Amino acid sequence: SKMTEFQKRFLEEMDFEEDRQLNRSLFLPKDKNKKGYFIVHHSCSYQFVAADYKITKDFQMDFDSRETYLRLGVIEKGISKYTIQDKSFTEFSPAPFLVMEDKISGHQTWEMGHHYKGTELIFPLNRLKKTLLQQYPEMAVFLKLKDNFIYYYLPIEAIHILDELHRLALNQQLSPLYLDASVYKCLALLVKELSETENNNFTNEYNYSVLNINQMGSIRLTQNDLKGIRAAHNLILQGLENPPPISTLCKTLFMSEQKLTLGFKKVYGKSIGNYIIEQRLILGAKLLTTTDLSVNDIGKKVGYTHTSNFAKAFKKKYLKNPLQFRKVNH
Repeated sequence: SKMTEFQKRFLEEMDFEEDRQLNRSLFLPKDKNKKGYFIVHHSCSYQFVAADYKITKDFQMDFDSRETYLRLGVIEKGISKYTIQDKSFTEFSPAPFLVMEDKISGHQTWEMGHHYKGTELIFPLNRLKKTLLQQYPEMAVFLKLKDNFIYYYLPIEAIHILDELHRLALNQQLSPLYLDASVYKCLALLVKELSETENNNFTNEYNYSVLNINQMGSIRLTQNDLKGIRAAHNLILQGLENPPPISTLCKTLFMSEQKLTLGFKKVYGKSIGNYIIEQRLILGAKLLTTTDLSVNDIGKKVGYTHTSNFAKAFKKKYLKNPLQFRKVNH
């Protein structure tokens, strides 16, 4: 698969130059003081892209595609701002995605200083039909995907495959045979899930809530996002003494910080920070009434380094200090 016109123009704007190598094209900044890369592996059926770069200036580009592409991948870092058919979208990473992109036009905006990192597979539909679909008829399930609808979901095993391919590409260890084998396995995982039931993680993407960010926009909260939010909730409860940072939860669950924080508040009625405080104090109250541990030990057990901070927060919630609470309820 050749480079698209959009990719060529983007790499020109970024002032990247091509180093054509065996089985791939490596694009690096012409300015050797700048870091970043854009790696493309070509196949007769698809294009594999692994990229990591920082935007060095503000710019925007129009796009007007007359082709149809099946695209899937994982955006690890970056904020994408674009307009399609006069509708504005802002997508936040990290996020897996799958989309049947059919003849779209619009424009995309990049802002200086933003950091992008991602992995993507791009299948031109005409080539997909001529090659893979003829050999593997079960791949026809991809033709049932809703056009120009972004499914923010991939099976976790497919995500791991893409992560490994990115790492191997970066280390110049990605052979055409291994790439093909991995891509086919990734497609097989998608076909399996799309074929299993009428109510899989992809079709569930239609059942979403819309969360308003502000007067200027909103985000979509899918059923898969809800699973991630519940998983984050469980991870927090399992480690109340030292809960994972939001950034770690996002990376573990492949969710954007915005979706996780806004979604968590919608589902549990409190911000993640306030929820952690509340659960720590509930656990503290339980330990005060069911054990003989000292207030200092209980404070540390529920994540407070200083007993005074624990006592202050506890009194704010229960209107008694820990010792008074224990005396009444123990």
